[in-house]
Amino acid sequence: MIRNQPQELGFEFLSKRKFGNKEFLENAVNYLLNDDGLINIRTKEVKLAFLDTEKIEDEKSTWQMVNIAIPLILLGVFGFVFNFFRKKRYTK
Repeated sequence: MIRNQPQELGFEFLSKRKFGNKEFLENAVNYLLNDDGLINIRTKEVKLAFLDTEKIEDEKSTWQMVNIAIPLILLGVFGFVFNFFRKKRYTK
């Protein structure tokens, strides 16, 4: 192992294999430094769609119950079915 010296990017010393990290980084930097792309990104406008606060307050408890109850029900059904088939299989 080479100590206190920089190693080539993408080269693994132990297996003597070379990976494509160097080419990937070069391509990524070239892509990011594209002048046309930077100009297009700067002029782009992003419009956010805000949520309706009244609808959120009206349906808050409903969605909380759905997100809590449905996984628990599915887990219970799966546990019952699994236990039923397990008992049926091993009682013979």
